[in-house]
Amino acid sequence: MGDKEHAAGVPVAVHGREALRQAFDHIIEQIAYHHSEDLERCWNIILDVTGRRQQYAKLDSWMEKRINKMPWLSPTRLAGEARYYCKMPSEMKPFLIALARRVKTRVRIRGFRERLAADVALGRADAHKETE
Repeated sequence: MGDKEHAAGVPVAVHGREALRQAFDHIIEQIAYHHSEDLERCWNIILDVTGRRQQYAKLDSWMEKRINKMPWLSPTRLAGEARYYCKMPSEMKPFLIALARRVKTRVRIRGFRERLAADVALGRADAHKETE
């Protein structure tokens, strides 16, 4: 390996997400052309990893709808309801509380941005500034 290449053959000059994409493309290309018997295994791994994220997308969506209808619910209460309705074990409660906190923060900030954009459109941009 030279100084200008990673193990996967991707140039060092490329950083971040683009580097990962190029490395992934390179690896899949190598597997497809030289080790086609492993290609199915790779796709199964990818589907397994992405499936875990999709598993909680429905729960995330449910929590967001619930917060929109009842913004006074605490994240702990929301997590308890989600655990009850989804029949999850009690060991999942810390994860659900963290998820509920993220959802509630996202909904709260989205509402603030929408109100701010409406105020700016109406010429009341200084309404949200703190007075000294």
